[in-house]
Amino acid sequence: MSAPADAGPTDEDRPSPAVTPSPTPTSARERRTIVVAGAAFFGVLGVLIVLAAVVAGDSGDPQPTATTQACAPDDAQCLAAQQSAGRPGIIPRPGEGQAPEEPGDPGGWEQTALFGVLVGGLALIVVLVVRGARRARARPRTNAPS
Repeated sequence: MSAPADAGPTDEDRPSPAVTPSPTPTSARERRTIVVAGAAFFGVLGVLIVLAAVVAGDSGDPQPTATTQACAPDDAQCLAAQQSAGRPGIIPRPGEGQAPEEPGDPGGWEQTALFGVLVGGLALIVVLVVRGARRARARPRTNAPS
């Protein structure tokens, strides 16, 4: 008995759920795509790092440095001189720093813009992951293992 032409596909025409291959990330084509994308990403990243280093270059004038000498524990005159001059610290205390003078100085607009780009990039990643998870949950499951 044959089905009418306008009745649509029959059960014999549809592939069996057990025969339909499920997509796996281990197929050769997908692995190749991932490797090419990773190589392109790291290649572009390397070019950008080199370009940033070339553009940044040398800042010009060297910064003056303070040299301190350690005193022997029994040298009272040296210890008194150091204490009266105040020992320099590695980390400046609040109020001891200086305002940024150039865009690349700590607290300058370049640093603030970079922070904004990093926060925006992380927010974009979170949004994409959440959206993908919601879409995956909303999709009806087929070929679910029993």
